[in-house]
Amino acid sequence: MLADETIGVLVALLQGVQLSEEWAAMIIGTCRSNSSCSESQSKTAEEKLGTPLAPASTGVNVGVNTGANAEVNAGISTSISTSPACAQASLKAVAIPSGHYSVTHSGVDFLLPYEGEAGPFYLITRGKMVSMIVNWEKASLMVHGVCRATYRRLPSGTTICKGCQMVEQAIDDGLVHVI
Repeated sequence: MLADETIGVLVALLQGVQLSEEWAAMIIGTCRSNSSCSESQSKTAEEKLGTPLAPASTGVNVGVNTGANAEVNAGISTSISTSPACAQASLKAVAIPSGHYSVTHSGVDFLLPYEGEAGPFYLITRGKMVSMIVNWEKASLMVHGVCRATYRRLPSGTTICKGCQMVEQAIDDGLVHVI
């Protein structure tokens, strides 16, 4: 889960900016991987922006609502509070492929396709992101360049619900590894 401070900085930096689904996913993924960076590594968000942030008690709702999946995403939001924090982030995160969304189970983030997406589906348990991904073109992005990546094509007829259960079981069994 992203620290409130990190999300606060993102909200402050991106106020009024419209991002594609891929860019938003990349920014959030980068912050997840860098959420432990220290204050001393960067200036505060106020110094970087030149404007003060909202008080720490201010709640902000952030949601993704893009394109064809707007009806699916419309109810998804995260309540956060804004405060200055580490604003430095590298751009090494993996973007969430279109047609997918992020879920967390036992502290591990993984990807699932939206309902209605047609297979073939691929289950990735060792790669750039743990996931159930639609089609090889998208799945290959999660395993390309990963030494000993672990993935497999799921049998035809596998439902998204069944794939989700398979990912959760792999997490519970300690079989997943994000590179």
